[in-house]
Amino acid sequence: MENSIGEVLIAIVQWIIIPGIIIYFFYFSIKIYKSIKDNTNRISARSGILAGLVIFVIYFISQSKNSMLLINRINQFPKFQILPFLIGIVFGIGLLLLLNIIISSSFIGVITLIFSSISSVGLFSYFFLNNLRAPTLFFILGLALGNLLFSIVKPETLKDVFNFD
Repeated sequence: MENSIGEVLIAIVQWIIIPGIIIYFFYFSIKIYKSIKDNTNRISARSGILAGLVIFVIYFISQSKNSMLLINRINQFPKFQILPFLIGIVFGIGLLLLLNIIISSSFIGVITLIFSSISSVGLFSYFFLNNLRAPTLFFILGLALGNLLFSIVKPETLKDVFNFD
């Protein structure tokens, strides 16, 4: 009984929580786009999202020579990797700091490009590239933690993006 509960928890983390965190960054780029009022800046934000998808396609094509087997089961998660995790935290804090500075400028497309490419490349790497799964996983988790830590300290950054009333 205990083993089956553990397997269910691993499956939930593997197939729902981790992909959900990664997909959230793409959703976040769309929310940024939708929050922009100025048409010129909206074009920049939309172009950033699409450019992120182009980056994913380039990445996908470049990785097509590698073995791309869909993970079907993780018996144990990879050993914690501190460097990608710390880089992710710093990058996550930096992205929201940059968002705070440029949300009302045409450079907003750079932020949406980064979030959309990270999510699409990250999701692909997590599911299909075994040798990149661990660093990708810990970078994205660090990125999420960095975003959340910044949001704790400076919540007004996300107020306009999520239109909280």
